[in-house]
Amino acid sequence: MSYLEGVLSRSNGDVKRVEHEIDGVLTHELVHAFQYDARGSLPGGLVEGIADWVRGGAGLAPPHWREQPGECDRWDAGYERTGFFLSFLSRHFRDPLLVPKINLAARSDTWDDGALLRRVLGGEDVEELWALYKRTFGDKDQGTDDAPAPVPTHGARSGYGVGY
Repeated sequence: MSYLEGVLSRSNGDVKRVEHEIDGVLTHELVHAFQYDARGSLPGGLVEGIADWVRGGAGLAPPHWREQPGECDRWDAGYERTGFFLSFLSRHFRDPLLVPKINLAARSDTWDDGALLRRVLGGEDVEELWALYKRTFGDKDQGTDDAPAPVPTHGARSGYGVGY
């Protein structure tokens, strides 16, 4: 209970903020019940990132989440860091079903040093895509944002704006 007490305290007694956090945590955890793990080989950061991708897409991101990665962050750091990157990949490939495709591949494949993800990404290197993602936070006037603008869907309320 101390976690929720902390949320309540940091939100100046806003009970709606606590309800939002409970909904977000439950959504994140329920994702794990329906998530494949590549026969136990999927990296933990990707597992947690997929769950936060769903949470954010459902409009349940907490207010402290920030999309811009730090200089030393990694794409597979997990949680919202990986969730935001997965959202970028969905926009970059113009495929709102990219993350479900990763999950489907993890049903029968093993991680195999990232081969599973490379197949879903059409052979593209995830580290190069991470570098591209990080560049999108540079000077927008220099044309560094190679990703298309997100397309709102009927299912998206806020958050990542990717629905299926």
